[in-house]
Amino acid sequence: MPEIVVLVPKQAYSMRRFFESRAGIILLFTVLTVLPILVFVLPKTFFDSGPPLCVYTIVSGVECPGCGLTRGTMRLSHFDFAGAWEMNKLTFVVVPLLGIWWIRQWIIVFKKVKTFSNKTSSNTQ
Repeated sequence: MPEIVVLVPKQAYSMRRFFESRAGIILLFTVLTVLPILVFVLPKTFFDSGPPLCVYTIVSGVECPGCGLTRGTMRLSHFDFAGAWEMNKLTFVVVPLLGIWWIRQWIIVFKKVKTFSNKTSSNTQ
């Protein structure tokens, strides 16, 4: 029977090591903290203008089921429920699921940051 070999690119391994390092954890913590603040600070119409970024829409000319989720998320974050519904009805499913995922990830990263800070403070004493 032939042997199956799975190759993992060095970049994937080094990125994983980076995000397990102190600098990577701090970067993740910063992104997970700042990104939701940006969603609230930016105006709800921030992503309304410009060309579509969806590859499916660019190639086919037809909107995919995910088109409008970003704009709907912006409107939902500004409590414009009718606007979010108009952009994409899936916004009311996807945003709560993303919120749960975000909270879970933030807690995981926060615990790692706390662990790093505890190690640093115990090493200095």
